[in-house]
Amino acid sequence: MSLLIAVLFIKRENVISISLAIWLYLYLLYDLLMLGISVNFVEYPLEIPILILTCINPLDLVRIITILQMDNAVLLGFTSAFFQKYLGNTNGISLCLSLLILWTGIPFYIGYRFFAKRDL
Repeated sequence: MSLLIAVLFIKRENVISISLAIWLYLYLLYDLLMLGISVNFVEYPLEIPILILTCINPLDLVRIITILQMDNAVLLGFTSAFFQKYLGNTNGISLCLSLLILWTGIPFYIGYRFFAKRDL
């Protein structure tokens, strides 16, 4: 994602500020959003929506991979316990790794295309 941001914005100040804003959103605000959803919709089955929302956040995917490899899914809470219960350790880790490859590959490819079109 950093290559994509660096190619899209010319000024280095903008690149750093946008990168930090994306990191802050993915690290703090997204977790607060998921906590709010899980608190407000307690009476509904939330396994599948939380799984989908977790797959959208690459930082959560890295956390889940780390916790699943240590076999301490209780430490991370609801999402990793769901990963361990329904997908198992190997399937959960492979799903997280494949989604992280997409999170890495797609922005890299888009950034590479923009960089190739640039007139240097």
